[in-house]
Amino acid sequence: MLNMADMSYSTPTQPDSLPNPLWIFLEEFTFQAFQVCRV
Repeated sequence: MLNMADMSYSTPTQPDSLPNPLWIFLEEFTFQAFQVCRV
């Protein structure tokens, strides 16, 4: 199980081409998928 500190690595610079909510959703989704793969 990952601790909260591991989330800090998953904060890439936000591309201007993507709108804020979409990028946040995309980042959350990919992080969740990565978390499931690691468990």
